[in-house]
Amino acid sequence: MEKMITIESSFVKSGLALRALIPYNVPMKRKRILSDYERRTDADGKDSYIYTGPMFTPNLSRAGLFRFRAAAWILPIVGFLLWLRMCLLDTEGMRQMYIALPCVSLFLPLCMLIGDAYKITVQRRPAQRAEYERGYAQMRRCSIAVASLSSAVVVAQAVFLLLTGAAPWGELAFLGIAAVIALLFSLFSMFQKKTRFITHR
Repeated sequence: MEKMITIESSFVKSGLALRALIPYNVPMKRKRILSDYERRTDADGKDSYIYTGPMFTPNLSRAGLFRFRAAAWILPIVGFLLWLRMCLLDTEGMRQMYIALPCVSLFLPLCMLIGDAYKITVQRRPAQRAEYERGYAQMRRCSIAVASLSSAVVVAQAVFLLLTGAAPWGELAFLGIAAVIALLFSLFSMFQKKTRFITHR
């Protein structure tokens, strides 16, 4: 059986301790994260790894960080409720595959955004690289995904309305909700892009 090494964070906190079993034969995609650890051998010859890589802290004031976390909670929840209302509309557009597919695909990134909001809220200390990638960086990727998918829904719905020549209120409401979601998360992704992080060891 392949030998495994226990990697423990030096910043241990209840519910946030970083524990992973990493084999000796490490895939290339893990090299960067693994390079942040320093191997230590105790008197009994047991190997352990201490995190020595960079720590990431948002370059925001306390009020700015509060606003960032508030937006990280409010926008995904509002976006999810808008998406749910959009899906419940009985429209002909939702029966078209090229509209329904991107619309249904919004579910995953919206749920991930809510999970990311929880991660950055409970993160009370500077984030390690893996925590940064699974929190702040993943949140921006999901925001871009929501903005892109909802924009695709807007374009597809507009094309459908042009082709059919009909515009009942349900179809227009569907188009309007998708446009609002696209606008909200486009602005949110730009806000995240402008947020800088201080790296220190």
